Amino acid sequence: MNIVYHEMSHASHYTKVGTGWYTQFVNAELAEIVSHPSGPLNPDGDGTTSNSPIIALGEGWAYHMGHFLANRTYGFSSDASIEQGISYDNNDLLMV
Repeated sequence: MNIVYHEMSHASHYTKVGTGWYTQFVNAELAEIVSHPSGPLNPDGDGTTSNSPIIALGEGWAYHMGHFLANRTYGFSSDASIEQGISYDNNDLLMV
């Protein structure tokens, strides 16, 4: 459900920011996909390009809401996951 909440958060974000901002966000992620066709940097990039701020905002919101809503709905132990090499469990940050 975390992934469903994550993707639905993108949809709700789109309704708030509009087509112009969201087109820039999607284009930024597409540029990172082209730059890094495989591996852990796809589609978020390495955080050092001109695409980084808009990707950080769009994905940060979706990751936050995905974890928050899954934990709220199913309990804090339901949403253990690994995001970009960092393990999240029970709302605690545990370095891998």
